Amino acid sequence: MPGAFQVAQGDTVILASHRFQLASRVANMMVKIVCIWLLFVVAAMMNGTLREELLVAALGDDYALPLSGLLLSLLIFLITYLTIPWLRSALLKPSASKSYVMVGFVWLVLTLMFEFTFGLLVAEKTFVEIVQVLNVLEGNLFSIVLLVTTVSPLMAARLKGYIQF
Repeated sequence: MPGAFQVAQGDTVILASHRFQLASRVANMMVKIVCIWLLFVVAAMMNGTLREELLVAALGDDYALPLSGLLLSLLIFLITYLTIPWLRSALLKPSASKSYVMVGFVWLVLTLMFEFTFGLLVAEKTFVEIVQVLNVLEGNLFSIVLLVTTVSPLMAARLKGYIQF
């Protein structure tokens, strides 16, 4: 019986080691996902400053807000396209479309959490005021920014040839 116990004990060590490696890989992946998303936050802040300081003065609110939404969408896709090779190295299944879909949904959730948390706690806006950023009829294209944020990992991976549809 001592031999059977030793094998079981050895299997436990191997299983624990495998779990640690998997947890380490998932943590690495999440760090990269969040780092890239933080670049989106920086781009959004720079975009907002550009809109308020230059575009509104040059074009007025009616044109500055939609142009700013399109510019931010383009910046998010560009950041994604440039960083997708770095992110790909951390994905558990880098050749699977669902990996990139998952990244897009994580970015969407982070963006919405940031928007509502910042809006409610820092900017002291009401829930209704925050939801107005989704009103395309008012010229705000934030809903398009959210869509681009969600699909850009999948699209960038496809353009880079990492996945097939």
